[in-house]
Amino acid sequence: MKKTIEVSLSPEEAFDDNSIKPALFKKLGIQDDGSVFLNLQKRSVDARGKNVQVKIQVELVLSNEIGNGISYQRQDFNVRNSDPIIIVGAGPAGLFAAIRLIELGVKPIVL
Repeated sequence: MKKTIEVSLSPEEAFDDNSIKPALFKKLGIQDDGSVFLNLQKRSVDARGKNVQVKIQVELVLSNEIGNGISYQRQDFNVRNSDPIIIVGAGPAGLFAAIRLIELGVKPIVL
């Protein structure tokens, strides 16, 4: 069984590697007993209101359906030696642009 669900978390929970998994299991009402594998698909920041929320799209997979050769590895983006691009503005659009540039392997400088 594979199912994709969208969950809202606080920024503190969504961007902390130690608390995101327990927070997702708690929001979904599932026990973390190893029978369900969570695959993070997408994160998006909703900063329209007073309380900023992070929408996370998660794929739920039963552990007995995970075949050989499938593994989850967190992708680390190292852009220290990349050519820089300057982004003027640190609002939601500027920060999103910076995140997207990092994902593409470019070093952003946000002013």
